[in-house]
Amino acid sequence: MFALRATIDAGYRAAWRYSLDYHWPFEALRDKPEFQSMRIELATDMQKQLENARRMQASGEMPVVPGMELLSRPEKSGAPPI
Repeated sequence: MFALRATIDAGYRAAWRYSLDYHWPFEALRDKPEFQSMRIELATDMQKQLENARRMQASGEMPVVPGMELLSRPEKSGAPPI
């Protein structure tokens, strides 16, 4: 748990959902409240980042990359909910 906490605190976000939900090294941790809390923390942070990116796109601060629309809309991509 200590290593996971340190990794999250260091800013790890790449493939976080797959890693935590499906990667076998986390199997024994998935039912632990501390692990679940860290997963919720990551999900909340990623949702805030998405909202910020959408705000920046709407204001013109950040361009919309063609083909990336589905990645930011899980309800249309078939991705599982957070």
